[in-house]
Amino acid sequence: MAQRYINYNLKQQVLFWSACLFLWGSALSQKKWEDIGLNLSPYRNVRSVYVDTLEDQLIFGGNYLEEVNGQSSCPVFTWSPLGGANILAPYDFSIMPVRVATDIIRIGDSLVIIGQNMMAIYTDSVWHTVTEHDQSSLQQIIPYPYGEGYLIANGFTRTLMGDTVGALMYWDGDSLYEEFESISDYIGEGGIYDVIDYQGELYVSGNGSTLSGGIMNEILRWTGTEWTDVDGGITDVSKMGGVNAMVEYQGDLYFGGIFTQADHSGESHIARWNGSEWLPVGGGVYPHPLSQSIFSMVVHDGYLYVAGQFDEVGGVPARSVARWDGTEWCGCGSYIDGGINEIFFYHDTLYIAGAFNYIDGDSIAKVARFIGDDFADTCGTTLYTALEDVLGGSKTEFIKTYPNPAVEEVYLELPFSSGESITVEVYTVAGVLLETQRLRAQGKDGLRVNSEGWSAGWHLLRIQTKDKEYGATVYKL
Repeated sequence: MAQRYINYNLKQQVLFWSACLFLWGSALSQKKWEDIGLNLSPYRNVRSVYVDTLEDQLIFGGNYLEEVNGQSSCPVFTWSPLGGANILAPYDFSIMPVRVATDIIRIGDSLVIIGQNMMAIYTDSVWHTVTEHDQSSLQQIIPYPYGEGYLIANGFTRTLMGDTVGALMYWDGDSLYEEFESISDYIGEGGIYDVIDYQGELYVSGNGSTLSGGIMNEILRWTGTEWTDVDGGITDVSKMGGVNAMVEYQGDLYFGGIFTQADHSGESHIARWNGSEWLPVGGGVYPHPLSQSIFSMVVHDGYLYVAGQFDEVGGVPARSVARWDGTEWCGCGSYIDGGINEIFFYHDTLYIAGAFNYIDGDSIAKVARFIGDDFADTCGTTLYTALEDVLGGSKTEFIKTYPNPAVEEVYLELPFSSGESITVEVYTVAGVLLETQRLRAQGKDGLRVNSEGWSAGWHLLRIQTKDKEYGATVYKL
């Protein structure tokens, strides 16, 4: 059994990469994304991006980015459309043990970089250590909303320059101080991932624990005199998630993260708060395992864009990036093979950055820009609504498929006895019948469906047995 599994996986990998090479050469006319030419190692990923309007460039920070275009580098480098990628001055890792750069901000002529194990300043082409050899997990730096200085969100470790500190710190440009010392009592051993000023109150989000004997539920707000929860907050039923990002859109505050359930709406991974009550967000991220998450959100030209690692939002097919207009979700119609850590706009063009290596079969790694016409391919059309239309509105049981996305074949996990006759109808998301396959169930191995002739994109399957009808969705590379 183990050997068959290994051979099957090897076959699928060969088929996948073969399909990628084929699509690379045949789908240029349909390209929606393009690579910006960073040539990063496939084992690296971009964790943070700063749009530097002063120098008209992008500044990328990431995980072990020792090489950019083959040059030795640190985890931070710049890029511009005209000048390409340029490394910042390399430094001695034994002196400045930077491993992950999670946030970057410009202050005057200097860049301030924070992340795992460090806080550092880059000025006059020289690195300056603020914290060295520390066990810290700094997440974000923002201007202090109540005066001069900056707030730094701290993650799960609490050692800076040999001292134990809290989850939220104040930096005056020279020294670090613990700010809002009482916040550590509210979140226990949890950490803060994001900070935002909303309606004159400071909101912090992350992965928290107890709040005055109750549950912090991932979010706290500072009223000006005390910390309080946000109407019960968000319940992560897995106890392993948290809120990664917050953004204000159309007057409401949006939360994105790894939380698997929001009690107020039943939606997962995204929530919406107007200052006094929770509001729906058109359905949560689907599917719901812990691997699904929203990592970044940005507002641009009247839309909210979200990115992370997911397959659908509100039932709309959207692989890791989606758009919300306040009432409905849209996907961009692309298949992205890895998670997205940052989504942002530069020169009015949409960019994504993260750990991906391929988009729609093209070799597009770590950072990509959108060159498609629009996101309107899937607006308002959910896979399940479309599938229910195909199935005549019946409450049909949806089944699992693998591998998904498919290349040459897909297996359906069905409770069939071996030899049973099965009919599989294949539809587009618009409900157009493409083909019908008449097959026989293969017992515990499920049902093998040939997908070689399908076009790239989402497909709906209607599976009919002698006793029951099933539905399934498959993405074809």
